[in-house]
Amino acid sequence: GCGIMKPLALYGHCQGHCGFHLPNEGIVYSGDLFDLRCSPGASLLSSDSSWALSVANLQSLLKLDIGTLVPGHGCPVLGVTAIRETLNRVLEETYMYKPAVLDCLKKLGRPSSISELHSRLYPDSIAYNAFSRKITIYNILKELKSDGLVDVQVRRHKGLWQA
Repeated sequence: GCGIMKPLALYGHCQGHCGFHLPNEGIVYSGDLFDLRCSPGASLLSSDSSWALSVANLQSLLKLDIGTLVPGHGCPVLGVTAIRETLNRVLEETYMYKPAVLDCLKKLGRPSSISELHSRLYPDSIAYNAFSRKITIYNILKELKSDGLVDVQVRRHKGLWQA
């Protein structure tokens, strides 16, 4: 017969996104929580994305007993070990977003635009992932601002961020 399908609140690009868990089959569809073609960590690809919720969602997936992980983009990950390694890698990369952006700002030592931060943090970007990475940087800057670690000034319609 048909198995049970449980919706999972997986933040993905914005609030309201979800994934699905088929516990009897050991399958999770993770939706847009991560897309390894664009960035190594969680997908923070809209102005409504949340670093904290993405981290919590990745941690919740690590607690599930699954043998097949189907991301919203890319190839399925098969096997408990490969899934744990993938999720742990995505989680670690997501943790690194904040110190990487903050360190970059500190090294620049002056107010900097998202485009400048992007070129320093991701010199290998191609058109396919450059815009996504700039949105990720913006979301990390918002998170760092809420932590009281950075500030933004608007000059000539451009946001300049400083640690």
